[in-house]
Amino acid sequence: MRVLGSRVFAACAASIATALVVGGTAWALQSPVDGSGVVHACYSASTGAISLNVKGSCPARGKTTPITWNSQGPQGPKGDTGPQGDAGPPGPPAPSPNYLVASGTLADPPARSSGTLDVPCPPGYRVTGGGYTLSGPGRYNVEVTENHRELYSPDPTEYWHVVAESLTGSVEDFTLDVEAYCVSSLGAG
Repeated sequence: MRVLGSRVFAACAASIATALVVGGTAWALQSPVDGSGVVHACYSASTGAISLNVKGSCPARGKTTPITWNSQGPQGPKGDTGPQGDAGPPGPPAPSPNYLVASGTLADPPARSSGTLDVPCPPGYRVTGGGYTLSGPGRYNVEVTENHRELYSPDPTEYWHVVAESLTGSVEDFTLDVEAYCVSSLGAG
């Protein structure tokens, strides 16, 4: 007689599977925590025992009292500010920039027949270029006659040197702005 292929075996297997599903569902539904997060239990004043309530009500025998609590309570008040912490260790020194622009303006007095402006790079920097801007009502009557790098000996400071002169030889109202493009001669910071 073949047991695995029989109808009796199939009916038994289906019955066992149904019992497991129904029993598992019933067990899962019997939780002491409801959908709102409230825990239900029964307290016995005579023994001090607390038992989780999975049946929906406490048993009448033994004089138990139903009790509940939240699994998460309400937020408490904000606590006091704590003491100031210790200062952290000093950080590493900031690297110096390898490139910067130094600038200067020749504006006072505003009227002149010529003007010279030398813009230095800071110590440890070399002049690699520069430029100028002329502005003011008399700027069209002024020409730049010198615009170059300058090194004054014995001073090791490098400058961008600009000279502007009146084309007419008369006093003109102009402003001279000069920039020196400087690169660190000390290498990367």
